[in-house]
Amino acid sequence: MGKIIEWGAICDRGTTRPDNQDSVFVWLPDVALRLPDPDGSTGSACREATLPVHDNSNSARNTRIDFLALVADGMGGPPGGAQASHQIIETVADAMEQAEATDPPAFLRDLLNKCDSDVFAWAGRLDLRGMGSTCTLLALAGTALHLCHVGDSRCYRISPAKGSIEQWSKDHNIAAQLVKGGVLTPEEARNHRASHALTQAVGLGQPLDPQIERSALIDEEEIFLLCSDGLLRVLNEREILEAFLQPVPHRKDKERAAAAAVKNDMQVVAQQLLDLANERGSPDNVSAIAIRLRPEP
Repeated sequence: MGKIIEWGAICDRGTTRPDNQDSVFVWLPDVALRLPDPDGSTGSACREATLPVHDNSNSARNTRIDFLALVADGMGGPPGGAQASHQIIETVADAMEQAEATDPPAFLRDLLNKCDSDVFAWAGRLDLRGMGSTCTLLALAGTALHLCHVGDSRCYRISPAKGSIEQWSKDHNIAAQLVKGGVLTPEEARNHRASHALTQAVGLGQPLDPQIERSALIDEEEIFLLCSDGLLRVLNEREILEAFLQPVPHRKDKERAAAAAVKNDMQVVAQQLLDLANERGSPDNVSAIAIRLRPEP
């Protein structure tokens, strides 16, 4: 049985930053979407596709990637942060053009290391040493989803049936270590100064220890959200969950309100999250990819 995959993506410089250092990438066999727009302004896109689910139970190391989504949040100030996140997208896009059946975890780990070396090399050429980026990547391959992650952008998984939200990625920053040690609560860590101090980032020339996770597809509907921390600094998990379970687009947008009344559209929800973040004056760029997976009828 195949899977219906619906996705919506936004990448916005927000209301407080003069430039956009985030980058977003979505790949399917016939799609290679890069955001933001070339001038750095708001970019958005949405699509629905039916993907086959290959039974690779006997050949887990020979599986084709059918879908990939990535959020990268650059660091190092303009233009370094923007260059770092853009370079990650270009490295991944080039790799996916040539990708064949493979061992997904090994492929993604090697791909992240290639991103790391490419960003570090660009920093040297452009005299922008110290530039880097987060990288949160979700791939669908065969009967499994794969997460490959470095930094403090996040991947959430949402169960509409259970009404639950779970942070799948782990934050690679000092604040997360303080939470683990009981020094800070998760809420205190959200805007703590230690949340800006990354313990891992792509492009700094330091060995990476990425989070690599695998999760089997289930027969129920699941939603995944990839996002940069510009969204997370002003919205909590309960508000994110409510946006997916009860989408109510920004009151000024009647067209999106009408769309939401018809179905829980992923682009509508992604835009709603952006509207809320900008309304609250997020201190950073805001990027999000909302992905819904459901069994094919």
